[in-house]
Amino acid sequence: YLKRCLDSFLVDTVLPSIEVIVVNDGSTDGTSQIAHDYEKKYPEVFRVLDKPNGGHGSGINAGITMARGRYFKVVDSDDWIVREHLARFVKCLKDTAADVILNSYHTVDLKSGAMVSFSLPEDLDGKVISISTLIARYNEIRDCCTFHGVTYSTQLLREHGYKLTEGVFYEDQEYATIYFHRAKSVLILPFYLYQYQIGDENQSISIHNQVCRISHIQVVAERIIEYWNQFPDMDPDMNEYFIQKMSVFATSYFATALVKNPEKKKGRKLAKVFYQYLQENKPVLIERTTRKRTMLGIMNRLSFPPELYQKLLYSSFYKKFREVWLQ
Repeated sequence: YLKRCLDSFLVDTVLPSIEVIVVNDGSTDGTSQIAHDYEKKYPEVFRVLDKPNGGHGSGINAGITMARGRYFKVVDSDDWIVREHLARFVKCLKDTAADVILNSYHTVDLKSGAMVSFSLPEDLDGKVISISTLIARYNEIRDCCTFHGVTYSTQLLREHGYKLTEGVFYEDQEYATIYFHRAKSVLILPFYLYQYQIGDENQSISIHNQVCRISHIQVVAERIIEYWNQFPDMDPDMNEYFIQKMSVFATSYFATALVKNPEKKKGRKLAKVFYQYLQENKPVLIERTTRKRTMLGIMNRLSFPPELYQKLLYSSFYKKFREVWLQ
């Protein structure tokens, strides 16, 4: 998929204003050759780093170190950018000094091509808002406060100095949560930019891989909570942002243990251990996830099909259900 990804940046009017850093994280296929071909053809745009495999977080850490631009966005190699909107996006970056930029994005199913929209409110188009405003309207914005929706000021990332966990999956949760901590201003851009491919059984978000790598989810959750606990006087609005983000992430752990894991009894044991960890280290997450954990526990006892649960997560029904009951 790498060519599709890199081709999505080839917009003539934009090329003089961007750099594309391709981090070849120890691949053993043709990735390096493809990347270097683009670097030779567009030496002012593409830069390639060949490095030993260190995982997704390692690649992002390396990219932050190398970046020369004012703003920094990560695009996975099997995803791509909406070319028709790239020029508009770059112009918005040139015209702003916001710490964070949020865009709407789509998921695109690998097999069917079906798209699901994750959108931002149109009335905030082009507006720079505070964290306080973001929290006040969080239910409308939450879906785009993610790895796929966020762009950061490079200076903010550098001054923050936090290094993402290497050698694990799901560190994108650190990226979308911890780096937000020092943000004071957020630019809202409701047009669609990122196209996130789903449906590949090799992806970290596949049910099988989530079950196999549930320990990675726990490691990342603990890293975020350890960071969070270093700031007992965190601004209330930012603290609420962490609560919102981590409630969802904690729920994803419980869902993986209780519903996606085919070994139901083992899943209950894992969920109990994680529950005890939260109780000792961040009890507010226990309070915020009670209804969801109850529902997942019932699904576990009923052997609810994990594939159906996964479909529900992307359905309009679940979005409405979440708004009414699962807060």
